[in-house]
Amino acid sequence: MMRRRLLLILGAFALLVAACSEAEEAVDTDATTTTTAAASDATDNTDDTEDGEDPPVDDEPQGDGTSIVERLAGEEWFLGTIPDLPVAADESLEPIKIGMINQEDTPAGSFPELRFAADAAVTFINAELGGVGGRPLELVPCASSFSIESSRGCAQDLVVAEVVALVGGLDVLVEGALPILEENGLPIVGGIPAGLAEQMSPSSFAFSGGTAGGMAAFMQHAKEQGYEKAFIAYGEFPSFQVAAEDYGARVGENLGLEVRLNAFPLFGADYTRVLNDAKTFGAEAVIINAADAACVPVMEGFRDLGFEGTLYMFGSCAAEAIIDAANGANLGVVFNGEGPPDPDAVEGTIFDFASNEYNKGNAQAAGTVAFRGMMNLYGILTELGPDNITSQGIIDILENAVARESFWGHPYTCDGEQVPGLSSLCAPQQALFTIEDDANDVTFITDWIDTVALFGAAFAE
Repeated sequence: MMRRRLLLILGAFALLVAACSEAEEAVDTDATTTTTAAASDATDNTDDTEDGEDPPVDDEPQGDGTSIVERLAGEEWFLGTIPDLPVAADESLEPIKIGMINQEDTPAGSFPELRFAADAAVTFINAELGGVGGRPLELVPCASSFSIESSRGCAQDLVVAEVVALVGGLDVLVEGALPILEENGLPIVGGIPAGLAEQMSPSSFAFSGGTAGGMAAFMQHAKEQGYEKAFIAYGEFPSFQVAAEDYGARVGENLGLEVRLNAFPLFGADYTRVLNDAKTFGAEAVIINAADAACVPVMEGFRDLGFEGTLYMFGSCAAEAIIDAANGANLGVVFNGEGPPDPDAVEGTIFDFASNEYNKGNAQAAGTVAFRGMMNLYGILTELGPDNITSQGIIDILENAVARESFWGHPYTCDGEQVPGLSSLCAPQQALFTIEDDANDVTFITDWIDTVALFGAAFAE
């Protein structure tokens, strides 16, 4: 078992619907540098003090007096072996600028935790890993506001800022930015590909399976339980409809399941009606893409209707506050994750330490994906070397990646063929888990599920 704070539990749909606004102020829409030094301050410099001055800088890592590197020295991780001693980047050297477009400060979904996590990763890299050959990384974030125009504006700002790549955030309408990024040869590395355009873009490289990956894994598990009928409820949004109809249902039917689809409004959905439809159908496997305030009512409704089978929900419904509020209704619910089913994964510990000691805000939950994206990008930059970093060089390494080791995730292959038709999804493999005790511990019930093979079989001619 392992604590949920060590999980990459993410479903793109669930995160969109959650609209989980944080209390921190959002970054300006203009591209704004947040990390420039070897050991950046541990306060959010996007928030000014009352007199307009920046808050004081604390250059010392927080914690028990030893660096993260020293605490974990000699452990094996995705880049080989963690070094014995920390090394700070050289602030006098030219920084390597990394952009980020992330949706914030909007009722349609605000996800500052991704920015905070990316910034924590940059600070950790600069403070303890020496940057890239001594050169510090510099995060240049830009907040989008659930509009094509704001996404396009962010892309234009980042081109002007001369970033070499973007670390992925979550931008539902990123199609506004993609033409500019593609024209300028700027890759998006990692992140949550919520829209179809991003999932199909040659400039996007996501260490994820998106909603399609989660649905395929749920179907495989349902088949293994001997179920015959599966019910998929999804929100009325193009990428979610495609994931349900073209991937989830297709995989399920190829496995011999009878699949019923049910669409509901993104906002104001009547989940009681959805569950009653599933009950009428006689579903044994019920997959509902709900999140945030809808998670507990769905779990309670499934329990109260006396289903004989399994409720499958995306991992954001496994958040600690939701499980506590479920008060036992979560028992038997199966969630998906994209982190390794390994309770001793050292990279989960690195995330836990860094997101607490170098944070400028809550970097948990969806932040795990941004942290992973930044660390994987760091691995690519170190391979290129400090004097040979170009956008095209990053793209070349990604396009040629075959089972490349990933930070706290399944090895990734970016050949554009892992999920047919969704070329940006480089690591769609999933692991499923439950939460069955009062300690809120995770118990993995599967190893990695080979969703690549599931898609391959379902799409075979």
